[in-house]
Amino acid sequence: MNRRARELFDNLHLAIGGEIKNARLGQLIDQAIEKQCVYSNQSLLLDGQQYILDLSPIVRKKEVQGIVLTIRTLSQIEELTEEISKIKMFSDNLRAQNHEFLNKLNVIYGLLRLKKYEHVMQMISSEVKERQDIISF
Repeated sequence: MNRRARELFDNLHLAIGGEIKNARLGQLIDQAIEKQCVYSNQSLLLDGQQYILDLSPIVRKKEVQGIVLTIRTLSQIEELTEEISKIKMFSDNLRAQNHEFLNKLNVIYGLLRLKKYEHVMQMISSEVKERQDIISF
């Protein structure tokens, strides 16, 4: 049991080895033991706080030896979902910038092949100025 789990159990007045007084939690644990199957994303209200549980029985020789119980607050899940959305948006932006950069390199390559050196110099100068303006802003 990690530190956060100990705090939670202390706050809910649950003792290790003690009786589980929350009917829903007891029911979920009993079902995981009886059916020897994993339960994921189960909702549970404890002490006025909404939690999401995952229960995985530890089975040895076809007999349940214990349960791995993962408890997360709903707010933690919402924070993780928001963080993943931000990472996805950042990744999409990087992909778009990479695509734009490759297009500009292709234009420069084409201009060099056509020996349009003045156009290449103007394009590069314009790009550098635009980037510096963005950074300054």
